[in-house]
Amino acid sequence: MGLQDFNAEILSRHTVIVLGDDAEQFFHTDLGRYILGVAEQEIQAELSFLMNADPDDTKAIKDSQTRIERARLAIQWLNEVIAEGRQEQERILSEEQP
Repeated sequence: MGLQDFNAEILSRHTVIVLGDDAEQFFHTDLGRYILGVAEQEIQAELSFLMNADPDDTKAIKDSQTRIERARLAIQWLNEVIAEGRQEQERILSEEQP
């Protein structure tokens, strides 16, 4: 591995950690809490709708399921970035252990 490859790997690993930390900090901001709250409210509203939906209204059911999935994925993507950052930090710490 050349010096350029080594530097690229370090930069890549650092980026993963910083993005994870940024995503985690985002959850603690007013905007982050708002987005998380809206996503959770949307999921709950759609679940309530689905409980009472006409089973023959497949378009309405599919639309509701799509809205649930969109809100769920937004939260999931941020959680995945956080998890990847933490995992990279743990890998670096374990590599530093004698």
